[in-house]
Amino acid sequence: MRERPEKDPRNPGLGGGPSMKKPTYEELEARVRELEGTLEALRRGEADLLLGAEGPYVLRAYEAQKALEESEERFRSISHLVTDYIYSFSVEEDGSLKGEWVSESFVKVFGFTKEEIDERGGWQSMVYPEDLPAMIEHVRRVASGKKDIIETRFLTRWGQIRWIRDHAIPVWDERTKRVFRIYGAARDITDEKLALEALERSRREMETVISTTPALIVMVDSRGRILLINRALQELTGFRREDLLGKPVLETLVSPEWREEVRARWSDPRSPSFKEPFTFPLVTAQGAQRLIEWRCAAVPAPEGEGQIILATGLDITERVLLEQELRDRSNLLEHVLTTSPTVVYIVRPSERGNELVWVSGNVEEITGYSVNEAMEPGWWERNLHPEDRERMLDGARRFWRVGKRLFTSRYRFLKKDGNYMWVRDDIRVLKDERGEPVEAVGAWTDITLAMKAEEEARKLQEQLLQSQKMEAVGRLAGGVAHDFNNMLTVIRGYAEVALQRLRPEDPLYEDLQEIMAAADRSSELTRQLLAFSRKQTIAPRPLDLNEHIEQARKLLGRLLGGDITLELALEGGLWQVFMDPAQVDQILANLLVNSRDAMPKGGSVIVETMNVLLDETYCKVHPGSIPGDYVLLAVTDTGCGMTKETLEKAFEPFFTTKAEGKGTGLGLSTVYGIVKQNQGLIYLYSEPGAGTTVKIYVPRYAGGGEMEEEVGRPKSLPVGERETILLMEDEASLRKLAARMLKDLGYQVLEASSPKEALELCESYKGNVDLLFTDVVMPLMNGRELSERIREMRPGVRTLFMSGYTSNAIAHHGVLEPGMEFIQKPFSMRELALRVKEA
Repeated sequence: MRERPEKDPRNPGLGGGPSMKKPTYEELEARVRELEGTLEALRRGEADLLLGAEGPYVLRAYEAQKALEESEERFRSISHLVTDYIYSFSVEEDGSLKGEWVSESFVKVFGFTKEEIDERGGWQSMVYPEDLPAMIEHVRRVASGKKDIIETRFLTRWGQIRWIRDHAIPVWDERTKRVFRIYGAARDITDEKLALEALERSRREMETVISTTPALIVMVDSRGRILLINRALQELTGFRREDLLGKPVLETLVSPEWREEVRARWSDPRSPSFKEPFTFPLVTAQGAQRLIEWRCAAVPAPEGEGQIILATGLDITERVLLEQELRDRSNLLEHVLTTSPTVVYIVRPSERGNELVWVSGNVEEITGYSVNEAMEPGWWERNLHPEDRERMLDGARRFWRVGKRLFTSRYRFLKKDGNYMWVRDDIRVLKDERGEPVEAVGAWTDITLAMKAEEEARKLQEQLLQSQKMEAVGRLAGGVAHDFNNMLTVIRGYAEVALQRLRPEDPLYEDLQEIMAAADRSSELTRQLLAFSRKQTIAPRPLDLNEHIEQARKLLGRLLGGDITLELALEGGLWQVFMDPAQVDQILANLLVNSRDAMPKGGSVIVETMNVLLDETYCKVHPGSIPGDYVLLAVTDTGCGMTKETLEKAFEPFFTTKAEGKGTGLGLSTVYGIVKQNQGLIYLYSEPGAGTTVKIYVPRYAGGGEMEEEVGRPKSLPVGERETILLMEDEASLRKLAARMLKDLGYQVLEASSPKEALELCESYKGNVDLLFTDVVMPLMNGRELSERIREMRPGVRTLFMSGYTSNAIAHHGVLEPGMEFIQKPFSMRELALRVKEA
């Protein structure tokens, strides 16, 4: 048996009686450890023998310690079975913590044993720096006797960060009334935190997407109330979030006419049509409507009643408008292409040549072939004109290789109706980024009319050249006739002067008369030449058409030839007309030549005249006519007649049905011009095989009796009374003759060979000048200009013009102006005497 320990003088309570001080827990624990191995003695009741009076205390402490150790051992065993981190800390009297133990799960995850933690400076070394203040506060609260929970980050041996949720409780010492130990259980929530962080990140991203997306987003609960709208919807509608949240979506954002359809579509999320795109207008705060394409999804409501509808929408208003505009433009383009005379097509190069890949629909209207027929291989090649085929096929092979981008060609193409059309083909080659041709766009235009116009222009050019040639011949003939007329005037004038000095029985008298007759016949020849050149004197006068036609009968018969009979049906008592006889000759000659050419095998021509009255009824049926009295001149033949098409073009200049070189096409147009110049009317009546009738209506002349006046003139020559006449004639022989005639008639004559000399004589002559007798056509100044200059110097001077033909100097649109006196070359002494007297 071991001896009782002696009493410790520093602690007299140990081993003492009741009056002694009780030992501390630590002292008892130390003593118990000294008594190891004496458990049996203690159990036999020998504690008082061994420990004295403190024996019961030591025994209870020892048993408590053993129970605690056993409990802790069981706790440690259990801690190995759970994943939470379990630990205990002892709380020192100074409040510091000392690690007692940690579960193996903690060591596995964090890599530190309790000893290593102590070596590193305790648990504080493992806390993530940013979380250390909160963790210290957490421990302080527990050490002060409060339970506490904290979520914080710890660092592992390997530098990883682990989130834990720590539940810590204090353990009280009942004797000291203080916390002497802390038990804790920490759960690793790293995965939970990461998931929450990911969820939060996803939520923030979703909020960002919802708030920034251009798509419209609205969330509606099972009762149709708005739960959420995004910024895009607010900006589009002009509503604020607070204006819409909790409000019925149908009454707020959907126009009345669409509400039932939207309600039906959204009422059953299980319906297949629920998830299909659905377009209806959205109403804005201003009452306007925007067309939105919606897509919907449904999720269960949190409260478990019904479902929440999430609708996303895209504003397609502008797109729909653009699509409509595009459709309108497409329709317009299609209409333009359909009605255009141009066929548009696309070809691509291929091994077989040019492959037609697209052609506009108007190809059928222009060529007669349908689009499907045109798309058949070889359609274009087959229908080329034989004369153009080789040239066009060679061009089609070459234009892919040539660097040019635009090619233009003309050729003939066979239409489905069997006729050829002229085509202008403009092709633009399109190339890729490497410069290689990939396809070509062509425009195919029907230029048949243009080609016909070119052909007609060519013919017109030829006709113009022919007309210019005839004009040149006419000018030459007119010039020759004019000069010849001057000579005839001299010849006839001197013969007439000589006759007046001879008696009729004189042997030379008859010879001189023959000379005058020859001069008169020659004058008729020059008149015809001047008529041909259209430079004859156009001096209308009262005219009896019957008399004029009778006088021209022989000439008209020669025009028709021996195989054609000329009949005259001239009405007696015919009214006079006011026309130039030469124009009547032109009308008759042109009409009879046309009739002759229409009867190559012979026939007959009837020339008729009669008086007619055109009344209001007739004039209404014949536009352009004026009611009144007219003289009808009609020419009818038994020729081949004219078709309706020919009748429509008969008066057009250069239009002719005769063979090339057989006519100029100016005959009827000349007649038409003369008739219109004389305020007349002209009509054509003809049918193929039934002959032709030309009817000309000339207004009746209602003026004075000039012709009677001509008949009533005295046979004796009127003579002058020494009046002064200024004679201007640049042809010396004619001037000399005219001067002699005037002197013989009793006039004083001032002779001038040029307009300048005439003006100088007029200015220098001291006496009166009663009459200017001047030629019309002169160099530097014409007769009319000379007359005006002299009248400025001597206002009372009258003028008598003479010429072989007129010009614009004395004629206005081919008619002599009123008040102008004129004498035609050649003239006789009698004519000269009468004209001078009248002037």
